[in-house]
Amino acid sequence: MPSSRVWDFSGAYRVRLLWAFTVALTVNSFLVMNEALAVRSASVSQANESSNAASVEVVYQAWLDRKRYREIPVKIYMPKHSSTAAPVVVFSHGLGGSREAAVYLGEALAEHGYVSVHIQHPGSDESLWKTGDGKGLKEFLQSRKGGGDRSSLLARLGSPGGLGSGGLGSGRFGSGGGLGASGGFGSQGAGNRSELVAAIRSKIGKGASGENLKLRAEDAIFVLDELARRNDNDAVLKGRLDLNKIGMAGHSFGALTTMAMAGQNFAIGNVSKSVADPRVKAAIYLSPPVNLHGREATDVYGKIKIPGMLMTGTEDNSPIGETKAEDRPLPFYAIRAGEQYLVNFEGGTHSMFGGRSKTVSAEAKQGHEMISRLCIAFFDAYLCGDTQAKNWLKQDAGKYLGSRAKYEFH
Repeated sequence: MPSSRVWDFSGAYRVRLLWAFTVALTVNSFLVMNEALAVRSASVSQANESSNAASVEVVYQAWLDRKRYREIPVKIYMPKHSSTAAPVVVFSHGLGGSREAAVYLGEALAEHGYVSVHIQHPGSDESLWKTGDGKGLKEFLQSRKGGGDRSSLLARLGSPGGLGSGGLGSGRFGSGGGLGASGGFGSQGAGNRSELVAAIRSKIGKGASGENLKLRAEDAIFVLDELARRNDNDAVLKGRLDLNKIGMAGHSFGALTTMAMAGQNFAIGNVSKSVADPRVKAAIYLSPPVNLHGREATDVYGKIKIPGMLMTGTEDNSPIGETKAEDRPLPFYAIRAGEQYLVNFEGGTHSMFGGRSKTVSAEAKQGHEMISRLCIAFFDAYLCGDTQAKNWLKQDAGKYLGSRAKYEFH
């Protein structure tokens, strides 16, 4: 049985906490876009350089939602030289992340005939931890080594502290899951590491509100609309999308976004809300948050009716906040619809699913391969109607995982 170290993909970087912001539980802040925004597309030839797989074509685009005047960057993985319309998976990143999240999964899906569209959500993306000049992480690491100007960085990040009003820690979305929860970093004097970390946490905390979850779900709805439009007339995407076969996946905050699209009953203030989109036929939740806010789990998750797969790990504690590993599987048990799966990796941490970097350890690569194989089999079964894939999920997937993970379905 693997140790927790084997499945800890963040390794020694865990203590830096910055990468934890990519996967931490929160909800995004609203970003008003400048009127100068325009739709931009990277050329296919340029994008192909970012793919490890020779059979995968990668395209960068940025789509403008004119109704909300909000630009949504996307990274699209596609089967190269494919002449048939492919099923689609939309992927939503965690807090502080970007469209570069889960490269391993995007490439694996495209290699197996899917178009994987990775959304970047303004206001809950990497802009939360980057300073205005985009050097936040570099300066943070330099300051830890004594080579950076902490005072200057603190000034640009803002005053240290926890969440302000309206954040998760104040109970607006749910108790026990916010950045302002106990166990954070207090200030221990001007310019020291604790104060710097607290300042970064405070900056990131501005993205945490229930209302901003709604905005994030609206990003996903817009992307589905835009895919339909571009399937008719886009130079790159025209005719390449099978929009009758759409799935969604997400990590951490992105898993929360995915659950919202699948039908989770969430709350904005005291008002229950559902934004379930019938175009999404199946969903995968990688390390989802659990925020009941005093409600019954069946009330929160009971309205999810589509097939789903929840993946977590026995050490999947939120890097920021109070969601505990033992609580992660709760949605699986609370969703009453059939065709639900649970994969709980032994020693798996919250960061194991993110996969932004291509330079990973052998253990991390093995884990990514397992995650990808499960995701492909699941979407093959529930988007493409592949009976063999469904039989594998129910009969052989547990054997495939062995002692690596606890595996259940209902």
